[in-house]
Amino acid sequence: VKDLKAVFGVAIESGALDKPVPGLPDLLTSLEVVHMCIVAADGTIESWMAGLPESETQSISPKLVGELKALVRPGSPDIVLSNLYHDSKNTPVFYLVKAMPRGRIALGIVRTRYLVSLQQAIAFGDHGHAVIVDGKGQVIAHPLKDWVAASRDISGVNVVAAMIRGQTGVDQFYSPAFHGDMIAGYAVVPETGWGVMVIYLSHVASEAYPSPTDVRLSQWPGTEPPQDLYPGVYYALISLKYDPPQLRAYTIHSGEIEEVGEADGDRGLIE
Repeated sequence: VKDLKAVFGVAIESGALDKPVPGLPDLLTSLEVVHMCIVAADGTIESWMAGLPESETQSISPKLVGELKALVRPGSPDIVLSNLYHDSKNTPVFYLVKAMPRGRIALGIVRTRYLVSLQQAIAFGDHGHAVIVDGKGQVIAHPLKDWVAASRDISGVNVVAAMIRGQTGVDQFYSPAFHGDMIAGYAVVPETGWGVMVIYLSHVASEAYPSPTDVRLSQWPGTEPPQDLYPGVYYALISLKYDPPQLRAYTIHSGEIEEVGEADGDRGLIE
């Protein structure tokens, strides 16, 4: 997010929308920026710059312009990241917004594909996965593609509601996606207000210790001796056998499990 805001800021301040800057389009493409534009006080687009190759000028409704203007203070140098919207092609996007002189605003339209790719890279154990939501509880990245496409509102899930309130923690919840009780470690990203959850389908009354499935999934299939699929990764397991829930961390190297970390005199325990 910091890189995205920095590139957006440099592009606006350098006048790149009116005078091409070598290498900038490639940088915007790598950050999934659809395009950038300056919107006049009356809502018309004064200038724009393409990012992704398939990008084209998109109309921006007066209602949307008003909502985005409300995110920034006139004269403020801050760049604000919006919650999720759907563009004219019904693709999930979010907006970078910066106040400009004479009632104008600078906008950067950004797709979510990079965030989705990060979420898809996290998978472990039985249905273990990650979820990213915006500040209103709309799905940015999730294992269910139709939920991503629709920006599904899951603000009613208790752990998501906790993140919307700015809370961080560990809790059990019923997953409407997988129709079962799951455990989530969740946190809020201060700069965006987004929530990030790492979710695990757990046998809630058992100890927080890697199962044979965890060990198997940590290795490249068919390798002997076992070769690590994710070298250097820490595996966090949560148990609700105790009150409060306990979180333990492990490494799994060549099929061997080793507990790591110390807290409150109990090796590997984090409360």
